[in-house]
Amino acid sequence: MDALCVLAEAPIEPAEPFYYKHAFTLLSRAPLASAKGFLGRFRDGLSATKLLPTFMRYEKKRSDLAKNAKNDVNSVLKTIGDIKISESRVSSSGTVEVRIDDRTSQSFVDDEKASVTYLEGVIALGCKSTAVYNYLVSLYVEMDDEDPLYQFLSKHISSTATVPGLKPRQKSPLDLPYTLRVVLQSGRHYRSVIKLYMGLGMRQRAVELAIKVDPGLAKELTRDSIEREEKKRLWLMIAKYAAEEEDHTNGENVVSKVISVLKECGPDILSIEDVLPFL
Repeated sequence: MDALCVLAEAPIEPAEPFYYKHAFTLLSRAPLASAKGFLGRFRDGLSATKLLPTFMRYEKKRSDLAKNAKNDVNSVLKTIGDIKISESRVSSSGTVEVRIDDRTSQSFVDDEKASVTYLEGVIALGCKSTAVYNYLVSLYVEMDDEDPLYQFLSKHISSTATVPGLKPRQKSPLDLPYTLRVVLQSGRHYRSVIKLYMGLGMRQRAVELAIKVDPGLAKELTRDSIEREEKKRLWLMIAKYAAEEEDHTNGENVVSKVISVLKECGPDILSIEDVLPFL
């Protein structure tokens, strides 16, 4: 793309204002190429936070087009238009002049990978902007596939946050309370919610949710607890859920299920007297 090539070859100081000025036009016509072009100049000083509103505007446009497409998929025209440079010059002194012919302003290319590619890229290069992290999370939450979100959280949530008595220590600028709110509002991605609860030191909430969506994970999180009283409380929750679940299906299995939980946690944690109320 000619405009990107001209900007990429120019010194960053004179070129930087043109990136910000024309970012949306560039992104709209060649999203992935533009995202990679912006990313290539991050270390030169091209600001991720100054470009963030452009990516938000681009995603808003994508969302609006998607909504219109639900009414009539054939009514949304996605025309790839080349950005034409009517005049460009890089002088010997390093001055860059770029004029973009915007007559094809109705052209818009929808690319679901562009914004995520850029945001993941700048974070990998050392960007520490909480706004960038938060926006990437919001894009992950919209995906049907939970794995990108879960892997991101696994990388950026400190394991020390799950240790009782220790104040959570962040390895990254990820805003955990914000992220938890966004994921909960989605009504899905429950593995990620459990990861966030653990990151915030809320093991009981994590186990309560895991019991319903992944009982094996609930037991694993409970075993990892180093506080005896907490561990006892969590195993009691698991035993109670096992009894209630069987009671709704086949009452005769209640005893066997609860006794199974009793064996898993060990006699040093729960006794038969502890679980008698569930039988």
